[in-house]
Amino acid sequence: MDRESLTLIINGFDKKKFEQTVAIVLQDVLEIIAVNEDSLVIKKGEKITIPDPVLYHLSIDKRAVIDSAALKKKIRVYKIQHIYFFFKYNISDAELRKKDLHFKAEYGIPVTCMCSSTLAEFIIDSNMENK
Repeated sequence: MDRESLTLIINGFDKKKFEQTVAIVLQDVLEIIAVNEDSLVIKKGEKITIPDPVLYHLSIDKRAVIDSAALKKKIRVYKIQHIYFFFKYNISDAELRKKDLHFKAEYGIPVTCMCSSTLAEFIIDSNMENK
């Protein structure tokens, strides 16, 4: 399967399948243990730790707005050292790098942005199309 075909398939995934695809790339390809930002709920007085100080955020809809205040609080509370943003639509490499710089400036930690075509490329290069 080529990159464009797999990208189109990923673009058609629902949120659950997209998150599974992200997990394959993070865990099996990049060997990164990260927690979905959506799964972290901060409750007053509760002290929760996460295994590694790495988060990822899924952006399913182009019109969706990231809750920066909530994300900054999670970064502070959980002492996050890196965050990955995954976009379920195509973005040019230049635009992804601009987003990397913008989010790094906004959140004050290293940031990596990827889109569906980036995920497709990682999956194909690692021969994981059938996973």
